[in-house]
Amino acid sequence: MAIRMTGLTSGLDTESIVEALVSAQRTKVTKVKNKLTKNEWTEEIWSDLNKKIYSLYTDELTKFKTQGNYLTKTVTSSDNTVATATATSAASNGSHTLKVNSLAASQSITSAQIDAASTSTRLTSLGMAVGTVINIRGNDGKAKELEVTSSTTIADFTTACKNAGLNASFDTKQKRFFISSKESGEDSGFSITTQTGELGLTGTKLDSIVSKAGETALNNAIKQIKEADIEKLKTLSDGDDTTELAEEDAKLQEAYNQLRDAMGEDVLNGYLNTYISEKEDANNAVEGADPDSAWRSFETAAKAEVDDTVFTDITTQATAYLTTLKGATAQQIQALNGETVYDADGNEVTVTIPTDLQEAYDYLLKNTEDKDTFKESIQSYVESKEYMDANPGVTDQLALLGLQNITSDMATGVYGGMSFVKASNAEIVLDGATLTDTSNDFSVNGLTINLKNTTEGKQITLSASTDTDAVYKMVKGFVNKYNEILEELNKLYNADSAKGYDPLTDEEKEAMTEDQIEKWEKKIKDSLLRRDGTLDGIVTAMRSSLLTTTKIDGKAYSLGSFGIQTSSDYTEKGLLHIMGDEDDETYSAETNKLRAALESDPDAVMKTLAEAGQSLYEALTEKMERTSLSSALTFYNDKKMETERKDYKKQISELEEKLADLEDRYYKRFTAMEKAMAEMQSQTSAISSFMGY
Repeated sequence: MAIRMTGLTSGLDTESIVEALVSAQRTKVTKVKNKLTKNEWTEEIWSDLNKKIYSLYTDELTKFKTQGNYLTKTVTSSDNTVATATATSAASNGSHTLKVNSLAASQSITSAQIDAASTSTRLTSLGMAVGTVINIRGNDGKAKELEVTSSTTIADFTTACKNAGLNASFDTKQKRFFISSKESGEDSGFSITTQTGELGLTGTKLDSIVSKAGETALNNAIKQIKEADIEKLKTLSDGDDTTELAEEDAKLQEAYNQLRDAMGEDVLNGYLNTYISEKEDANNAVEGADPDSAWRSFETAAKAEVDDTVFTDITTQATAYLTTLKGATAQQIQALNGETVYDADGNEVTVTIPTDLQEAYDYLLKNTEDKDTFKESIQSYVESKEYMDANPGVTDQLALLGLQNITSDMATGVYGGMSFVKASNAEIVLDGATLTDTSNDFSVNGLTINLKNTTEGKQITLSASTDTDAVYKMVKGFVNKYNEILEELNKLYNADSAKGYDPLTDEEKEAMTEDQIEKWEKKIKDSLLRRDGTLDGIVTAMRSSLLTTTKIDGKAYSLGSFGIQTSSDYTEKGLLHIMGDEDDETYSAETNKLRAALESDPDAVMKTLAEAGQSLYEALTEKMERTSLSSALTFYNDKKMETERKDYKKQISELEEKLADLEDRYYKRFTAMEKAMAEMQSQTSAISSFMGY
């Protein structure tokens, strides 16, 4: 920017002179800024209109054109305290008899009170034994096994219930558990159980080990066969049931005998011979040999016999051995588990183990795949047993939580202070047919029946009919919204001209009040869409689309056939009226053809109005198509307007740059003039001084 000397020597108002000199160029900038402002205002108006028209399109018009909305049904109940109902268009009109025999219920439990101050209370402080296993099974098949340790809390128990798919909480004020299934119906039942031993010891992992004894024995037998030498397998499968292996192969012989008893000798030997043959072929590099496939066939066949008597007997035997094991003392169990036993004074104790007890321990250990788990379970059992021995009065672990062993087949009632509600289905008799459901909301033949109470053997009536009021309200809602938008479009299109009005500059606004500014700008904004071609196209589409006619049985129908028509007052420019509608100030005294037709000929109303609505829907859809000038779902040329805004901003930037350059040039000239005049004045003063003036 040039140095500006504004009239220091000449006394001229340089700024005013420069302002006057560049005013023509500044006017050009103002004109482009005005165009930009009008563009932005126009965009705001169109954006608001677009939202309103699109709302009509997706809401009221979509309902208006959909035939199903003209088939809305209503249902009345002779006793709303027993049942209410709604209906879809598929429901048949008429009366239905209803008896409600029972309501659906979810299984729920309210425990007895327990002495616990908070959810962080440990279960062991309530007397529950370490090692107790609480089995929780939800109705959706989710299961959770909670093993009680010295740190297990009430919160852990409720969390386990939730993880099993149940609602569960502990009320610290009431000191009770509240547990329920999330769904109703008899299939929503759940269980919470422990397995109580002879001393009141609840289920431990030992029980699950025993329950798998037969399966474990089978797996061990199969493993023995798979690891055996081929020659030994040949000896076993030679078909001579008197064949015996050497004494050192007793385990293999036992495995073979178990499988033979379960599968049958011929079947077992058939699989073994196939496996042996494939194995030998593989060893001899015979092409196509597949011993793995032969083994899988054998293994599959053997495991199919897991429930055979042989392995059932093994499980039975294991159960008997577990009973023997549970009858031992804590010191005996410790000794069996390979631990050193000490007395109360810390002296090592020698423990005598009876033969049957040792046999029971060895058998269970043998038929356990995970030996470490078995020994850990034994240790947990010891801790539990010691606790039980010290507290002989405790015989039911769940009772310590205010609960009982809970199963889904229990009857509703009170058990030791625990309140239990059994899960049940709802049962109704509708028009003579007995129906059941897991919910109190029945859906049947288009009806949705909400049960509230039983009828105690009596019956009530549900009456279904077309909901004329709902259909009329839907049509009226469309007409009102259509008129609201059309009226606004007409007003904008036919607005008064704002010729001579331009957006105000900052200087002009300073000279006006806020009210004056608002009125000035409103005058401009109201006229921006005057005689707009896009707007005219939308108005024409809206008015012409609803003029369609529909032929039904050779007769032509239109909206006017049902009293939906325009006024004789041309100034309304296409607004619709429902003749005889109570809210229409002009035509409320007329006969209401629409309501009468909905009662007498609902099909004709449905087809005619829906077809007219479809015509308008398609016309508006076409108006919203994506083009090079507009985006999808947009009724105006938003892309074009955005391009114009960018161009205006670019022009303004270029013009302001030129204006700044022009001002600098003028100021440079005036500065040069000021300098020249200052020099001349200095010289004149020097001459005058020299000559003595």
